[in-house]
Amino acid sequence: MTWQPIETAPKDGSEIIVHTVHEADEYMDRFTAVQIAFWDRGHDSSDPMWVRPAAWVLQKIGDPTHWMPLPEPPDSRS
Repeated sequence: MTWQPIETAPKDGSEIIVHTVHEADEYMDRFTAVQIAFWDRGHDSSDPMWVRPAAWVLQKIGDPTHWMPLPEPPDSRS
């Protein structure tokens, strides 16, 4: 498996591995992380309180830059 640009990642809700970057801000220094993520299509509503924009759902904060598929899980019979 090799890292691929995030623009090529599946947006069907399947979980993937992502490399993320969080730029420095007033609360923390710049850092990178590898996380599990999935694409959330968002939700439109006539009530602005319930609108949710489409976005990557991450375990932590950061902006995804690259992705790769999850490996196959181990054989549960072993």
